[in-house]
Amino acid sequence: MREWWTAAEIAKRALPGLPMSKRGIHKLAQREGWLAARAPDGSLLTRTARGGASGIEYHVTLLPEAARIVLAGDAIRPQRPAAAPATDATLLRDARAAILGLHRHYAATAGLSPRAAEDGFAHAYNSGYIAADEWVRAAIKRVSARTLRRWRTDTDGSRLAGRQGRIATPSILEAANDGAVADLIGGALARQPHLTAAHVRALVRATFGDLFEITSDAGEVISVGLPQERAFRRFISAWKWRNQLALTRMTNPDRFKSAYRVSGLARQTVERLNQVWEVDASPADMLCTDGRYQIYALIDIWSRRMIISVSRTPTAEAVLLLVRKAILAWGVPETVKTDNGADFKAHAVRRAFAALGVTHEMCDPFSPEQKGIVERAIGTLQRDLMPLLPGFVGHSVADRKAIEQRKAFAQRLGEKADQAFAVELNSSELQDYADRWADAQYGQAPHSALPQRMSPFARAASHAGRIKRVDDVRALDMLLAPVPGQHGIRTVGKQGIKIDGAFFISSTIMPGEKVLVRHDPSDMGRVYCFQADGARFLAEAICPERLGIERAAAVAAARAEQARVLKEQVEPIRRAAKRIKPRDMIEAVLRQAEKDAGTVLAFPARSDAHTTPALEAAADAATPRAERPREKKLTGKAADTYAQLVAEAEAGTLGRSTDVPASADDEKRRHFEAEFTERAPAHTARAKAARVVDLPETPKHRFRRAYQMEQALAEGVDVPADELVWLGGYRTMPEYAAHKAMLADFGVEWLFG
Repeated sequence: MREWWTAAEIAKRALPGLPMSKRGIHKLAQREGWLAARAPDGSLLTRTARGGASGIEYHVTLLPEAARIVLAGDAIRPQRPAAAPATDATLLRDARAAILGLHRHYAATAGLSPRAAEDGFAHAYNSGYIAADEWVRAAIKRVSARTLRRWRTDTDGSRLAGRQGRIATPSILEAANDGAVADLIGGALARQPHLTAAHVRALVRATFGDLFEITSDAGEVISVGLPQERAFRRFISAWKWRNQLALTRMTNPDRFKSAYRVSGLARQTVERLNQVWEVDASPADMLCTDGRYQIYALIDIWSRRMIISVSRTPTAEAVLLLVRKAILAWGVPETVKTDNGADFKAHAVRRAFAALGVTHEMCDPFSPEQKGIVERAIGTLQRDLMPLLPGFVGHSVADRKAIEQRKAFAQRLGEKADQAFAVELNSSELQDYADRWADAQYGQAPHSALPQRMSPFARAASHAGRIKRVDDVRALDMLLAPVPGQHGIRTVGKQGIKIDGAFFISSTIMPGEKVLVRHDPSDMGRVYCFQADGARFLAEAICPERLGIERAAAVAAARAEQARVLKEQVEPIRRAAKRIKPRDMIEAVLRQAEKDAGTVLAFPARSDAHTTPALEAAADAATPRAERPREKKLTGKAADTYAQLVAEAEAGTLGRSTDVPASADDEKRRHFEAEFTERAPAHTARAKAARVVDLPETPKHRFRRAYQMEQALAEGVDVPADELVWLGGYRTMPEYAAHKAMLADFGVEWLFG
């Protein structure tokens, strides 16, 4: 195989995945960097043309794999197909089948998957490199990757001959601009399937103009004009037919899930009666005299039996009534499957299923196919029963309009809905008809999903296993009884249990206790109280007003019963309390704490002695006279302070502060002097007692003492030396300065007030 090719030679060969013009090859080489590409050994993969050719030659390794396979000249010569059939339809079908056989052989030879080999095979076939029989090429001159893909999806071969057996001619829109026009149309239809041919033609014209480029059989690029609207209409119809599944998947996912998506059979996992029930609701396709009602349907998967309940609105109470009806008729199920609607996931419904020991399985959001059996059963009910009833309004808006149009406009003018649809039934009559239909019509008819097309009734009768039943209907009613708001939980108050503005009294339930309340279905003046988790029945509570009982008498009776119950509870506690002495608790606690701490000793911490002049003075004052040294000289700051005090005393200026108002009352000063004179000897006497120490003073008392000393010294009163030492130390402390400032602000009255 040649290794070097010029752009003209590559374009002339019309190789798969490559442009079919010299200019296109040059653009591709520039875009993909062929000129700078190098081999593993570092040599360039381009060179100047040789052998008299002009331009640049490209190494074959730069070409796509499919193009290299064609250039390698792989022999593709499969077995000859049988002789051509006589008719045009079968001729076209067999020609397409032969081409598909060539395509499979080509993919196997190239080592590619059928999808990956589509482009290469299409270019090779169109260029004549595929050895096909003459009658095959006469029937199909050209193919494309898209065409091969479409043929391969027609695995049964019934559509290989084209629609209605006609030979399909290649479409200009399919091949225009190398498939770009078809891609644009497909994307537009996927975005908006309701586009008309005129819309699509205008969009294509705005994007590609009035001329298209199409590659001829000879490999030449020719220009064709924009087709007319009719051609677009045919192309759109064919495109929607070919891409029906994909288009439905994109534009209508719900229809795709229900009609096309592969699914299994729910009955394959159900082995016995009452193993799985499915429940769903839908508005009835009819009107009653008091409005439109909801139809609740419950179906047993194993037997396909169905029970129907009519409800004004979708509520939890309606679900519980349907379940009660089914349990009484069939027994207790193992699993109930519902959607995640508010009526099915209500707290009352979940609590009831839990109390009955039933597994409640909810489908994923927006996944009706997970309970498809009951969905189809409701559809059967709507189609089979509702059209027979007066008041039928149709299954859709179109049906409703068709029913309305049965009467002339003049007759309909001014009519109400009940007149237009001949409404006659009430909800009770609808329930009766639904029950009769489910038992006699649906329950006795052969069912295609059951073995040997048995009826649901016969299928249920054939079950040989045991079923679970609730013998006490009253107990079942109690479990399924409605509960008030807040999920039925109430806290008992002093006046009773408040429900909907009324107070219900119970003599055995104490205030402060949380209870689960259930209404009595047959008596609105009576409720039943359970533990908050519903596990144990506590008592019955009544509303006196609703039962016609005088509330005062009911309260008195409840109070007496409460006192009796409390007395029974209090007496043992009181006797136990009397056995405990007042100090028993603290002694027991401390003994245990000391016992626990007795085995643990702390290491002694390092410490330094701390002292201040004030501490030294205080220690000296606290030392009895007999133990003091006879002579003790002051040192340091204390000596300086003492000398200053003595000097002030000799000069007659001690204690005369300018901060104290000059207009101080002389009478009060004499009172201070007399008080201190009396206090000083007493203090001295106490100090001499050697065993008595003054009680701690408050900061204000200490400052008052210092102030009195200063006043006494100023008046010439003799003050003991130890008091002078204390005064000297105290005057150096922040406490003295702070109180001195307060004395200046508030006066002597504050100090002695």
